[in-house]
Amino acid sequence: MAGSPVRARFMAIALSGLLPAALIGTATSSASAAVTPGVRLVAGSSSAEVHLARRGNYSIHFRALVASTGGAFELWAQRATYADPVTLSQVVRDASGDVTDTLSIPGVPEPQLQRGLPAFIQTSLTEQDGTPIKDAVRTFCPNSYYQERLDDNGPDVPQYPIGCWASPLTRGAVWGIDEGWGSDARLSVGQNLRVEEGEYKLTVSIAEPYRTALG
Repeated sequence: MAGSPVRARFMAIALSGLLPAALIGTATSSASAAVTPGVRLVAGSSSAEVHLARRGNYSIHFRALVASTGGAFELWAQRATYADPVTLSQVVRDASGDVTDTLSIPGVPEPQLQRGLPAFIQTSLTEQDGTPIKDAVRTFCPNSYYQERLDDNGPDVPQYPIGCWASPLTRGAVWGIDEGWGSDARLSVGQNLRVEEGEYKLTVSIAEPYRTALG
């Protein structure tokens, strides 16, 4: 039938172990050798079905999550005055919830208070033999509305605000992923997708310079 979607199948490498994207650092200012919370990419499947429609529109029936490791992953984005740039830092808390360390995160794009972390998720679509087709990067909001609980180590419900929202008067925001939880990475290879029905490979990663900045 004219206009009906055709079905293509992406071989998506996004499973923990297949995609080594763990970002785990160690605290340097603490007397103990406690691990500073980090993030990693996880997914429930190693393949995805993509529905292709006319004009290059598509829908990826697949979810990858940015999950916390080593405890709750908490970021503060803030500016001292409205004329200053937004800075980003990671806050480390102890079991009682008290702040034990604040770690600056230099060298990353300036956070967008109304959206989150620019150019954080990187996707690369290729043929099965590795021939490049399309690359894309996406902003990531740790406070995603779409979150999933991955184990029972964390709270029953998310403790951080939902969504990355801001107005011209906003001077700071708290973003976080609770222990045992993951936030939707919102997979995409950009607007429009011009490929034939078939099998492809989609590699998903956390982009530089975030990998280096987070250790």
